[in-house]
Amino acid sequence: MLIHKHATSRGVAGNPPTAASPIATSAMAWICVSFLLWGLLRSLNDLLVNAFRTGLTLHFATAMLLHTAFFLAYVITCIPAGRMIERYGHRWGLGLAVIVLTLGAALCAIAVVHNSFNGCFPGVFAIGVGVAALQTAGNSAVSTFGAASDTARRLLFAQSFQALGAMTSPLLFARLPRWFTGVGARSDPPRLIPLYALSFVIGVLLLLSVRRAIPLHPVMLRRSEGSWTSLLTRRRVVVGFVISFAFIGVEATVLAHAVPLLLASSRRIWLEPTDVLAVYWGAVLTGRVLSVRLLRSVPLMTLLRLAGVVGLTLVVASVLLRASVGGALVLATGLCNAVVFPAAYAFAVETASPMEGPMISAIFSTALCGGAIFPLVAGLLVDRSNVSAMLVVPAVVYLGIACFAGRALGGRVPEATAPAIAVH
Repeated sequence: MLIHKHATSRGVAGNPPTAASPIATSAMAWICVSFLLWGLLRSLNDLLVNAFRTGLTLHFATAMLLHTAFFLAYVITCIPAGRMIERYGHRWGLGLAVIVLTLGAALCAIAVVHNSFNGCFPGVFAIGVGVAALQTAGNSAVSTFGAASDTARRLLFAQSFQALGAMTSPLLFARLPRWFTGVGARSDPPRLIPLYALSFVIGVLLLLSVRRAIPLHPVMLRRSEGSWTSLLTRRRVVVGFVISFAFIGVEATVLAHAVPLLLASSRRIWLEPTDVLAVYWGAVLTGRVLSVRLLRSVPLMTLLRLAGVVGLTLVVASVLLRASVGGALVLATGLCNAVVFPAAYAFAVETASPMEGPMISAIFSTALCGGAIFPLVAGLLVDRSNVSAMLVVPAVVYLGIACFAGRALGGRVPEATAPAIAVH
């Protein structure tokens, strides 16, 4: 194991910042703004799919290929990103992630200027690569600022900004017809240009400040070849991976299929597609803010079990009640989804050694490729049956989350606590 021997410009090498230090505060602020950018671009993908599907009258499955391109980027990005963080540190990982995100926003803006659906694929894929790298580096960095037992609260706080960004995109998009007249119909792809321009500007500002905000600490130059594969034998990591894979698939399915179809089958349309996105991500934001508060007194696994039980109840009720009410209940699952990934990730890193943070973050981020698979499977179920059959998948996932959290509370998953993770 080789370690850099130089000291940093902000402190002595080997003395990582604590949660209350100025270094940790500036780094957390930068990461929160970068997560805001992630949320803006994440929702823009949903808006882009809807804009091309309605504007160019594409088949739903064809338009959904943009989602597939976005989430498949996780498969090829996360592990190399984790390796790079191991070798060069979080500053390089976060900086390169934002560079790719900014490039992707520029490519998408150029494509929508020409109203080119095929031209959007390189930009959407680049955004997926950037988001995957940002999530791998950001989650790992956030887990370093304080005790491992408090990781969930810090991660929930940081990811609240992702939900804020994801809620902001559709709200701004819905008001663009009032601000920019004569540009086209509300669902036309060119209406997304100002939002991609905003994302580009935020990305540039982040790049200009990354050197000052993110500390450069000693990093590991080389690890044993078996270290990555050995993590996949740990029960916490494997179960957390499965939960994250299924959870992001359910979230993508709910936004892409369940709510639009439930509302479309209702006699009265009370939400536009942009409103659906804003309400869902508003529920996620509310859930994350409440969870940060609740974790002061409620154990992490208790909160996760509650999320699983409430999510299961909402999905079952949405099947039994009329379509308009069912759509609202499915949207409300955002309150439950808010805590799932941060809780699963925090539970896995709680017993990890200091140098394993980037590896675990990369493994968990790779799991989010479930968003490329579940919506396609759900679409096939809808084509062959109905919305109720598709909602069986989210119900099973929520049941599994509740059962896992219950087993953890019962002591059947080891609960040993690791020391605070050092910044790499």
